[in-house]
Amino acid sequence: METILGPASSCDVDSFVVSSPRFLQDLERSFGEGFRDWILAEASDEVLVRAAPRLLEINPRSAEGVRQYQRARAWNKSPTPKTSLAGVAEPQARGFTEQSQDTFAIEPFEKRLLRFLNNDCREIFGTLLNSIHNIFIPEIRRATEHKLDRLMFFGTHAIIQTVTENIFDLAGHRGTRFYLEHFVDGNEPDLKFSTISDDIHEMRNVMAHRWLSKHLHSVAINYQMTEGFRLMADGDLRLNPDVYFRQFESGYRAGGPIWDYDRLVSERQLTTQKYRFLRHWLGLEKGHPIAVAVHGLKDCSSAQEFAAKEAEIKVLVSKEYGLE
Repeated sequence: METILGPASSCDVDSFVVSSPRFLQDLERSFGEGFRDWILAEASDEVLVRAAPRLLEINPRSAEGVRQYQRARAWNKSPTPKTSLAGVAEPQARGFTEQSQDTFAIEPFEKRLLRFLNNDCREIFGTLLNSIHNIFIPEIRRATEHKLDRLMFFGTHAIIQTVTENIFDLAGHRGTRFYLEHFVDGNEPDLKFSTISDDIHEMRNVMAHRWLSKHLHSVAINYQMTEGFRLMADGDLRLNPDVYFRQFESGYRAGGPIWDYDRLVSERQLTTQKYRFLRHWLGLEKGHPIAVAVHGLKDCSSAQEFAAKEAEIKVLVSKEYGLE
């Protein structure tokens, strides 16, 4: 019999050691032979509600994302169909949906609308940030690796404006400064990119809209220097795209500041932004009844009035899209 538990020979006090490989093998076997079948075929949806799962969106062109998907899919294989007392095979368990070898199914519109409408306001913004992390960030990383710095600045700017406009109701230079200060800045002076936020914002605007500008005569890309940026004696700016994106990406890693975005905004403002986002996501013009109701949230003078307006919006959306 193989020993997986025993005293530590190098220790004089009571002790035991565990075989890590055997422990992990046992853990995986317990998942495959018991827990997986239970969670897929027997457990009620209350288990999913308690787990609060979020939709994971994967870019099919991301090799790492596809590899992780295939790994999860292998663990998520439906158990052998069980036969009911009537001798009829029961429906297959819940699982991933795949359209083809190269494309992955998108969450149905009605299902996503219900999820956005009826859940906490963090449902929308969690989906937004997860999508940025899983799809957008890897693409920008590839551009950075190939020294495509203009594409990197376009991409990071798009993320900045998307997050600040939709979550914090901040746009333009204000949004860029806010985002860099809270989600990008490091501890060292040369990593305080918010202090040069106007330069970064203007540089992206020139690249996107004019290409040539007097402003860019005083800004230069420098991959060799170790700092994130350096202000020269004559006022010129040197910027290292590798360091900038590394700092930018760190905000989306586990424990990164972007995931604590809700600490920077009140619950009421976050809820208001939820419905503003929903209105734009649905593509509704300003004069649409739903858009008018959403606009009215800012005029609510009490919590009771705000709750009533929110309930009105939910009713309007449900009727408009046949969710009742």
